[in-house]
Amino acid sequence: MAEPRPCSLAIGVLVGVVGLGCTGAGPTLAADPASPTPPAPPIVGGPCRYTAHPGKARIVSVRPKLDDAGVRRYDVRFEFLPDGPIAESFAQPQGRTFALLASGSRPDDAFLARHGIRRGQVLPCTMKIIASGTCTPVMFEFAFDREVDAAQGTTRPSTSESWNRGR
Repeated sequence: MAEPRPCSLAIGVLVGVVGLGCTGAGPTLAADPASPTPPAPPIVGGPCRYTAHPGKARIVSVRPKLDDAGVRRYDVRFEFLPDGPIAESFAQPQGRTFALLASGSRPDDAFLARHGIRRGQVLPCTMKIIASGTCTPVMFEFAFDREVDAAQGTTRPSTSESWNRGR
């Protein structure tokens, strides 16, 4: 379900009819009914550009959890250890842990076995910090992200959860 948005006052004039109302998405422009093409939807996110900060992810915990279907998955948490300084003040990873996700979900037994994921393991990892655009501000990329992407023929920016949910 969509999260409620603050109400914005919108005034529209279309074919001599004046309307005054409240919209959840802010002020909008009505389409000309005689126009052969509908208005383009608003752009959400992208195009975005990131700076890459290589480092390592140290696995700090691996805890079993049942998903909604009763399947055993794992809450895998890691801390990011950058190879060099990170200039962006909003993206300092010290004192935070992040969830490692596999294709957007908690990893299962097969994923942990395939990649040898265990507490204390250190993995090469790249922290990606947004430089322009309106996408996720910080993401993490692992080598197995690229392996899965190549096997599936898709691109995915991150295996870990987004920065907004890190603790």
